[in-house]
Amino acid sequence: MGALALPLQVASAGLTILGKINAGQAAAAQAEAQAAYQRREAGIRRATAQRAAEEAHRRSELQESRYRAVSAASGGGGDGSARSALQELAGLGRYNALAQLARGEVAAQGDEFYAGLTRFRGRASRRAANLGALQEGVSFAGQHGGAIENYLRRT
Repeated sequence: MGALALPLQVASAGLTILGKINAGQAAAAQAEAQAAYQRREAGIRRATAQRAAEEAHRRSELQESRYRAVSAASGGGGDGSARSALQELAGLGRYNALAQLARGEVAAQGDEFYAGLTRFRGRASRRAANLGALQEGVSFAGQHGGAIENYLRRT
């Protein structure tokens, strides 16, 4: 058993080191996948906001058109109060469309921020695992350096 003890300890330490490295790589890969998902979500939020803004603009134009039709049917529409009301409707429509875009952009920027944070955490996990593997190797060498040297001299 004595002749096999050291090679088995070396193999065990090697497997522990590889396990730590693999765990760090897996954490980094998982973080990259999560970050990619978050970036896709940001794009979807922007596209959804764009569609909502277009819909708000379309509804605004429809309201303006109805107002013009009702105003013209009632014999008005040319006076200053009708023009003022139309300008107010148009301004409100633009505001609603821009508000939709702004809400989508803020949400998308939040997703992108978290994507960057997720990638950072993944890289930090990989670095920590690599440092843990290095520490394991150094610790093993420190504990068993003399035994390894004696083993190598005998073989």
